[in-house]
Amino acid sequence: MLLLIRLLVGYFLQSFPFGLLCIYAFRDHYRFRSRQTYLILSGGTLLLSTIFSTLCILLYKYSIIPQKDLFFAANLLFMATMIPCLLMYIYLTRGIFSKKLFVFLFALTAAFVINSFNNIICSHLSRHMTADGLPYDNVSIPMILLCTLLFIPPLLFLLHHKFIPLYDFLDPKEYRQLCLLALVLFLILIFEFFPMSDGRIYTRTILYLYIALILCTFMIYFIFFQIFAREKKRFEAQKQLEETTRQLELQ
Repeated sequence: MLLLIRLLVGYFLQSFPFGLLCIYAFRDHYRFRSRQTYLILSGGTLLLSTIFSTLCILLYKYSIIPQKDLFFAANLLFMATMIPCLLMYIYLTRGIFSKKLFVFLFALTAAFVINSFNNIICSHLSRHMTADGLPYDNVSIPMILLCTLLFIPPLLFLLHHKFIPLYDFLDPKEYRQLCLLALVLFLILIFEFFPMSDGRIYTRTILYLYIALILCTFMIYFIFFQIFAREKKRFEAQKQLEETTRQLELQ
């Protein structure tokens, strides 16, 4: 029972903030009322948490795979649950698919950054894997919560002040460009994280470089949002000028 609670709480803490970050950009474009949307998101995440925890316990109790491979299998199960998360997110929000895909990739990048920092810290505070081979031990769960509280507020700030004002201005082509950018940045972070996940070649310098890479990643998002914001202001000014000219011609 304690193992089930541990896995359920760990999964929920890791995935629910990711879901909130996804739907926050569509807060005025929910399919249902806000309260219903958050209840569906919470219930869906709790259901996925239960499924994930149950499957992990079955793998552990019945020794379906070797114990040394349990941690890797749990991570594969976690990634598999991202598919129903994506489907739930698409269903709960309204908008073109490229817009939804960009926000999902942005949130996925943020979730990977949070998880990366959690893994790095936990690997130095305790063993990377628990004695039973399953994730979410008594060190990683508080660290997930701490990393989430550290990273989520600035990301919400970035979405609120830079992306949401552009929500209806960008066209599908520009959203496709942002999707490509988000995918490239996500892949770069993944490939750069692999050396850090190996304790044999981990160094403080690599950690600092990885932090700098993360800051550059979200700075690139900030720059792109700024470019589109200026384009929006220019477009609105041009439209206002045309409207003023038309009024003068009518007079």
